[in-house]
Amino acid sequence: MAETELQLNETENGFAIIPYPLFKKKVHPKNGRFLRKAEILILGTIFGFSSAKENASCNKTYRTFEENLNLSHGTVARAIKELKEAELIIQDKSRRICSSYRFNNPKKSKKFIVIDFFLNATKFTVRGETEPRYLTKSEIEVLSLIRTHCSNKHGKGFFESSVRGIASILNLCDTTVQKCITTLLHADLIFRPENEKGINNYQRSRFTVNKKLLRKSEKKFQKQASPTAPLPSKEVRAKEQEIENANARAERERYYMRLQNIANSRAKAFQERLEADDTYKRVDTDRRKLEPQIGRAEAFCLPELTELYEKRRKLLAERARRMAELNISEADLQPIWQCPKCSDTGFRPNGRMCDCYPGGRQQP
Repeated sequence: MAETELQLNETENGFAIIPYPLFKKKVHPKNGRFLRKAEILILGTIFGFSSAKENASCNKTYRTFEENLNLSHGTVARAIKELKEAELIIQDKSRRICSSYRFNNPKKSKKFIVIDFFLNATKFTVRGETEPRYLTKSEIEVLSLIRTHCSNKHGKGFFESSVRGIASILNLCDTTVQKCITTLLHADLIFRPENEKGINNYQRSRFTVNKKLLRKSEKKFQKQASPTAPLPSKEVRAKEQEIENANARAERERYYMRLQNIANSRAKAFQERLEADDTYKRVDTDRRKLEPQIGRAEAFCLPELTELYEKRRKLLAERARRMAELNISEADLQPIWQCPKCSDTGFRPNGRMCDCYPGGRQQP
């Protein structure tokens, strides 16, 4: 397997290399959560670059991760955020066009599976199902495990294992693995002769892959993915990234503007309820008219200042009493922000971006 790993790393990375231990890796040992499927795929992609040679890095953008792994933008953003917080990857933001990611784990494993990107973006026909569909992440993992062993030059050309053995490697339950195998058999992606089939989850079966179908699917994917036009220049890519960053900033501003409108609209609704009440409106109007008089009396030390203070106190008490009758408090007249750290502006008092933006996306 070690020689196979070296050969894979020296090729163009159209795949993710996932060491066995990653399937049972926990993001945070204290809370006991295992890596999610998307996190495993992204971490395997970064590992494929980082393990190629010392100090190598993966320079993929969010959009590239989305296209290669068939994931949504939010899923990619959350996964990368979790991997950084768990210190499983290191991000270098010094590059102008995109970020640079490196796998941050000194422990190396000689056992791994290779997941080709085309498996995430290709629809396969499954017998018994009405329309072609994408494979699930678990089905892709089972197929890739079998395929990696079958393609090993030092292997026997087939993969022999029990359902329980596959489940143990991929950290799946037996039922899920059995369903995945059934789907892959119905899609003609793998073969399992009847005379080499285990009678239960503990006995081994012998699997091979449909190399012809996989090769055909991969060529079709590469043909669709490869543009006839030349690749864009560095300046064009930088301009595209600049536009993408501007769109992301605009999206962020719209997000916080919506939050501010919601909070202000709520406070405004309570204020309008009060102003629609004649008693409150009369008392509040008298109070407001009194303020300039108090200001002048304070400035010139007029003798009627004490009388004005008393009058204001009575008006404030009457105003508070009427608000209580209307079941409205002073707090209702103030906006209630969803994020008290940044008051729904996106920026904290020290000028740094707040981390309350969904998906943890930090825009430049």
